[in-house]
Amino acid sequence: MKFSISMPNPVYLANKNPFKKSNFETKEPIVTANGDYLWQVDGVAPNERGIEEVSVTIESQKNPVEGLELMTPLAFKDLVLTIGKMNGKKFYSLKAASVKAA
Repeated sequence: MKFSISMPNPVYLANKNPFKKSNFETKEPIVTANGDYLWQVDGVAPNERGIEEVSVTIESQKNPVEGLELMTPLAFKDLVLTIGKMNGKKFYSLKAASVKAA
């Protein structure tokens, strides 16, 4: 199931060097039909329990957070939450069309 969402709390950049997601079997970076890579952008968001780690996948030719400083507030465009089940285990993932400084 997919849901369009927005983050209720600000998300801050936690890693200026996101990694390209790779194929589990070949270990090669995943390349989309558009020739873009899938990047995992890591952030942190304060909440009522403290701090939550947030990872969002961004499709881009180059590092989507290049030039941003650590703890820069982020704005995600077209953020989608996917909830599913694989091998009997529930999972969730976040994907956005792009990211920029908020």
